[in-house]
Formats: sequence, structure tokens, C-alpha cells
Amino acid sequence: MLPIIRKVTISLKVNFDANNTPVKVNFNQDIEELRNVRLWGIQTYYSADEQARFSTLILDPDYSIRVITKTQFQGAFLNLYDTKNVNFLINCPFAVFGTLQNGAELLPTTKDFGITERDAKNFNGQYLDIQNSFVIFDGSVNSQRAEQRTIVLDVYYSRQDLDKELLKK
Repeated sequence: MLPIIRKVTISLKVNFDANNTPVKVNFNQDIEELRNVRLWGIQTYYSADEQARFSTLILDPDYSIRVITKTQFQGAFLNLYDTKNVNFLINCPFAVFGTLQNGAELLPTTKDFGITERDAKNFNGQYLDIQNSFVIFDGSVNSQRAEQRTIVLDVYYSRQDLDKELLKK
């Protein structure tokens, strides 16, 4: 049986305090949808404030707080753990999973800005323990000003317990 791939969007608040030290953001919340799941993909987002039409997302859908900037995005690193507490993704740059591109910068004269997926990165069904996973920002992106931003990422997953329920119907 092939797994049914689902998607959940996660929003996490980040507090930058402008003191040049790394900022660690733990997922450490119990996200019911991500209990006992296998990971198939991740998509990360940023907001380019100075060129809003080129970004993939401006405001967080849950908190209405600005999403991390492109500079902060480039200084963010993802760490993922499996259910046996093994760190299977260590300090992977957010940019690896930021594969959606607006295309507006390529076609400045058009009014139709098509979103394009470029070089998507996938996982092969690793078990995910989201509560132990975290994002860490390089200290250099915590140097400009104290502010609150949000991290927004989509997680593509499957859950065998839900798939079995669908088959019973």
C-alpha cells in the first residue's frame, strides 16, 4: 500500500534580541498531526521586505507577524530527530528546502507571477520526532535589531494509522 501524503504548515515565533548570539527555536510543541509520522518533504519560506513581490510569503498565517527575512532565512539551519532520538538531519541550511521561486524577477514585465518549484528536496519516510527537532539561527543574523519574526514551514508526511482508517471505509 502506498502512503497517503499529507501536509501541515507550522508557524514558530522567533525573538531576535540583537546581541550577535545564535538563536535556537525548538519545535517542542505537541503537534497532533505530526505524532507517529514518516517524513516525506519540507518546504521553507522567507519574506523579502524590500522586494515584497519577489517573496514567497509576507505574513505568518497564524500570528500575522512578518516571516523571517531572506538574510535570516540564509542564516537558519534545521535539525531533525527521529523517534529513537537520532539526529538524522544536522544543521542543514533552510535554503536547501526553500525551493519555491516566484519567477517575478525573471519576468518583470508580466502581471502573472507564476510560482515555480525548483530542485525539490525529499525525504524517504524517516520517522520524525518533531518535539526534539529545532531550528538554529547563526549569530550574524541576530545583530541588526531586536524584533519578533516567524518561521513558516510545510511538512509533508504520512501516518499509517490514518491510512488504515481510510481503507476500512
